[in-house]
Amino acid sequence: MTSEVTTDPANESEEISFYRHTRKQEWGLALILWERDGKRGYKFEDGKERVIAEPYYKLLSRTDDEPDSDSVLIAAIARLQGGDSDDKLDAMTFEEQLAVFLAQYPGAFGSDAWVKGYRGKEGKRRLKRHRVPAILEAQERLSKSEMDRYLEEGAHKELQETLVEVLGATDLVTKAQLEPYRKGVGGEAFTRALHAMLWGTEDMAKRFTELTQAMSMLWPRVPWTVITAPMALVHPKEHTCVKPSVFTKQADCTTKPIRPTKLPTARVYRGYLEMVKELRDALSDTGAPPHDLLDIYDLIWITQRPAASEHLARVRAEGVLGRSTPLVIVPDAPPAGEEAAEAPADDAAEADAPAAEAAAPAEEASSDDAPAEESDDT
Repeated sequence: MTSEVTTDPANESEEISFYRHTRKQEWGLALILWERDGKRGYKFEDGKERVIAEPYYKLLSRTDDEPDSDSVLIAAIARLQGGDSDDKLDAMTFEEQLAVFLAQYPGAFGSDAWVKGYRGKEGKRRLKRHRVPAILEAQERLSKSEMDRYLEEGAHKELQETLVEVLGATDLVTKAQLEPYRKGVGGEAFTRALHAMLWGTEDMAKRFTELTQAMSMLWPRVPWTVITAPMALVHPKEHTCVKPSVFTKQADCTTKPIRPTKLPTARVYRGYLEMVKELRDALSDTGAPPHDLLDIYDLIWITQRPAASEHLARVRAEGVLGRSTPLVIVPDAPPAGEEAAEAPADDAAEADAPAAEAAAPAEEASSDDAPAEESDDT
């Protein structure tokens, strides 16, 4: 009987592994395309597909190296993922996504509704979805000097308690997702890995992989949101928080070849980061520059969540396809620190709701629209 697979048979997880031929380094990295009848088909970076018989599998050693974004292996991974699936074909165009966004926030990122709803407004109580106070708190409590202190003093549990407080004050993660920080101790390995991820200068993929390994001592399944939220808060112009339920849908809308995985990997995070920055640049070109990548995170949520389907249907019914991209002129966004400098987080005044009813996200997660309560966001 002939058996065949289209994903890496040597790895039962959803992550694809890469290999190198121990005697043919010039062939570059390799990816398994299929396995049947005691043979495997490999795609190599030199562009060639080669069939290797089982007795010679030992010549292909697994490696932590990953292909560059322009590698031929990236296209091969996209084909393994299924190519132009129905979801891909039904994905929003950029013009449609922008129209769905503007239907809820006509003034884009510079509007009062957006600032009140997602950035934080002067003299108003801080809400979990307010990004500016969260950024300022994270940048203070997870600064390089503070991270140095955690290491020098061996204050590993204190670091975890800090993360619970910093992340728990946002809607980026759920309370349940933070429980391992409360109950377990990652120790020095975790502290060093987080320090390196936030403030190190080595290869990002290496730092990301080491952090996932350290966090796996606390979580049986490391959540995407928990590992990426600190990065996004401390470096909001460079990193993004990843919410799988909507980022997988956004991946269908991008030209970047991304193969989403349930567990965090450096390769997929790099793809998501490129995807978010591509969307940031496209929005800036239309005259709607975001404050930072957390604005893009929130835009993806409000345009890809189930509640946005009504807006998309209306946009398509009105014939946005074929129209030129709407031009939005908004005031230049002030730096995050300046915008929130006068907005005390402990003000007891009630926060104004966003102007548009459809644009008002619920602070407490209690419905399908609650951005931090979906069980599949790991």
